[in-house]
Amino acid sequence: MGFFRPTPKEKGIKGAMGAESEAVIAAALIKAGYTVLTPNGYMHRYDLVIEDAECQLFER
Repeated sequence: MGFFRPTPKEKGIKGAMGAESEAVIAAALIKAGYTVLTPNGYMHRYDLVIEDAECQLFER
């Protein structure tokens, strides 16, 4: 896989902090009534996709 795209770096402490932050934000959005979609795996253009009540999608 590294031939066609960069190999994912080790996550380490910064990666753990980022994953924790994403989880806290996703939980707050779900509690507020949004649908939160996350990618499967690494190396995607987005971390979260948020769908509101009018079915509009927002990526972050």
